Amino acid sequence: MFPAGTFYGPIGTTLPLNKVDVGEFNYNLDSSVIGGGTLGCNWQGASAFVFGIEGEGGYMKVSGSAVSVYTVYTRTNDTVASTRIGDWYAAASGRFGYAWDRVLVYIKGGVGFSNINSSVIDGCTAAPCSPGLLTATGSSNQPFWVGGVGVEYAFNNNWSVKGEFMNLGMYKKFEVCGPGAAAAAGSTFCGIHAIEGVRTYKVGLNYHFNTPIVARY
Repeated sequence: MFPAGTFYGPIGTTLPLNKVDVGEFNYNLDSSVIGGGTLGCNWQGASAFVFGIEGEGGYMKVSGSAVSVYTVYTRTNDTVASTRIGDWYAAASGRFGYAWDRVLVYIKGGVGFSNINSSVIDGCTAAPCSPGLLTATGSSNQPFWVGGVGVEYAFNNNWSVKGEFMNLGMYKKFEVCGPGAAAAAGSTFCGIHAIEGVRTYKVGLNYHFNTPIVARY
């Protein structure tokens, strides 16, 4: 049932596939509180256009897991897939906006980084579980694009408040592989996790240094 050297569902393999627990199924990632800080610089000349750069980083933990639908079908319920993004993220982006008096509307885009942890684990051999054990885990710091829109209001020369939507472009296929044990000893299992982006909504309070040259908004 588990011949030595068999791969189970790896990306791009030409080796024979064992059809136990192979196929696609979906599960949702939970929402997460996000928090952190930003540091940047804005420039506004004689026009209403504002140009800026900023870096940000903070806490984010988006995770989810599900029992493989194929083990549900076979009534074993013993293989669990899981994914976690975080516990941190960082991004560097450019910002372009238009100011009306103290209000700034802007768009932004750049590059971000975060850690992705995924696993596919079968840790049960007792009936009604299948006789094989599988442990496939992986972790990687991944780059991705970021893009967003926001609005900022300066209520005096030093302080402003903003609201922002930013999409973290984690549209990736992340593969994890690991060894089999018990009846699956000598085999290797690979699971593919397709991540379909993370959308964030933030409010923030900004302090503006060097007030003689800050934007009018």
